[in-house]
Amino acid sequence: MTRFKHDLILRIIKALDAVLMTVPFAMCWYLYYAKHIASPFYAKGDYLMVALFFVLFIIFGRVYDAFLMSMQRISEIVYAQFLAAAVSDFIMYIVIWLLSK
Repeated sequence: MTRFKHDLILRIIKALDAVLMTVPFAMCWYLYYAKHIASPFYAKGDYLMVALFFVLFIIFGRVYDAFLMSMQRISEIVYAQFLAAAVSDFIMYIVIWLLSK
């Protein structure tokens, strides 16, 4: 396998990881939280909340080295993914708390 193919596959896996971590948050947002905030968003605000979680997860994933797939053990990757998701969820919890009554 060439270096280019390896890097391309690794980037696709990293992007897929971030998307698959964002999907449960998006489902929770659309199915529950979007209906219970004080002044409901329309489509743009809902997209912004999901995008904010996506960006936060990527930022904290880089801080905790959660995307170094080929350089770490599986247990370290799982722990880093958990930390990135937990911190992102906590920040989004505070944002949602501020938006609700």
